[in-house]
Amino acid sequence: MELYQRILCPVDLNEISRPAFYHALKVSLCATGFPLRGPESRRPAMLEMLHCHNTRGGPAIARFPEVRRRLVEWGVLEPGSGPQQVRDLGLSIRKRWMNGEPGEQIVRETEERHCDLLVMASHARAGWSHLLSHSVSAPTLQACRLPGLLLPHDCDGFVHAQSGHLRLQRVLVPVADLPAAGPALSEAVRILATLEPSLGGLGGELMQVFVGPESAFPENDLPDPPVGWKWSRKTLPGRPVEALTRWSRQWQPQLVVMTSQGQRTWKDRCFGSTAERLLHDLGCPVLVVPN
Repeated sequence: MELYQRILCPVDLNEISRPAFYHALKVSLCATGFPLRGPESRRPAMLEMLHCHNTRGGPAIARFPEVRRRLVEWGVLEPGSGPQQVRDLGLSIRKRWMNGEPGEQIVRETEERHCDLLVMASHARAGWSHLLSHSVSAPTLQACRLPGLLLPHDCDGFVHAQSGHLRLQRVLVPVADLPAAGPALSEAVRILATLEPSLGGLGGELMQVFVGPESAFPENDLPDPPVGWKWSRKTLPGRPVEALTRWSRQWQPQLVVMTSQGQRTWKDRCFGSTAERLLHDLGCPVLVVPN
């Protein structure tokens, strides 16, 4: 299985996008194999931070999140480390300031840089708030056609900001006949495999959840999870979004991975797709896999 290697993280230059930056940096660092691999055997990984705006004015690169400062706080680098020490980790860092509509620039950058993961903050709007102020993240992901890790604006996620430690032991994967869950099942294992150098071998649970009778549970080929992780399954009665939300508040997943067909109906366009509604209701990171 190919691990993530080229990560794009759009930033707003404010606190809302900070958790997304921490997750993008952590995924990028783990993608090199740090700390399990030595300097001579690390894989190269790229983290690009992109800021788009529609107003006049020059770039403000100094306002971008500080990678070296964060890596020092996480104990990865020594105080006073320079750019060469970051490169020695296997990390390539790019900071881009671009004029234009954010969605269009993000799509263009993912294509030109051959990115394989998009990590971004989301206002997680659903219901009437979505109708009044449409999401940027959902149509952008649909246009990019690559996995996107979305962080609700009020969510710290599974990467501890001060230490960089992972809090990841419960991953929820909703399954259904349509859209097919296979891509989400594979992507759940892919992100865990990428993060494996920092998981500490503690293991965890990958939970398939189906809303409907057990007899109709979709059967999928399950990819082998990292050491210590296991697949489980759960059936729930009721309507999909409400049932998943109600049960998840009890189980408290730290990550949801799901396949999405985007905004396909008038209801989706007005009130948000299933992925957007779950992002709003669950308040935890959602890894959306286009189908």
